[in-house]
Amino acid sequence: MNFARLLPLLLLSIHQASFGSDPLAEFKAIVDTCKVAFQAKPATKVAFNSMTQAWTKYAFTPAEISYDVRRSESLVRPFTAFVEILESRTAEKAADEAAAAQLEVSVETAPTAQKTVVRNNFAYENGRWVLIGGTYTSSMRMRGEKRFDAPTSLKNTPEEIGKHTGELAECRGK
Repeated sequence: MNFARLLPLLLLSIHQASFGSDPLAEFKAIVDTCKVAFQAKPATKVAFNSMTQAWTKYAFTPAEISYDVRRSESLVRPFTAFVEILESRTAEKAADEAAAAQLEVSVETAPTAQKTVVRNNFAYENGRWVLIGGTYTSSMRMRGEKRFDAPTSLKNTPEEIGKHTGELAECRGK
C-alpha cells in the first residue's frame, strides 16, 4: 500500500490516541442534543407575560442550527468550536388565557417580529469541550416594515449563558 495513503490514517490514529477521544464526535453530540431540544419545541405557546401583565401567544420559526470546529494554534486549547441558533419569534397579547390560545399568530404574517442569533463558543481543553463565551444578536421587524432592522449584539460570558433555560440550556454542553 502507498505510504502517502497511510500517512493521514496514521496521523488521525495518533491524534485520537493523544486526546483519548474524538473531539469532533464529542462536539457533534453537543450539537445533536441542541437540535433535538429545538425540534421538540412547539411552534406556538401560550403563557402569562409578567412584563406586560398579559396573556400572550408566542409563535416561533423552526430554529436553524449550525456549527463549526476548527484547529487552533494553542497546545492548551487545540480546537475551538461554536454552535449557532437562528430563530425568529413574534407574540400577540390577549385579555385572558383562552383568548390567547385562540389567536392566529405567525412570524411570517405578524406585523412585528424578532430575529435572534445565539452563538455559543467552545474550546477543547483537558480532553473535554468547555464553554468559553458567546454572543446574543437580535434584530426587530417593526409594524409596517418588510425587513428586519440592523442587528445589535451582546457578548455573553459562560456564567450568563449558564442562566439560559429551555432549549438554549441544551446548547451549552455539559
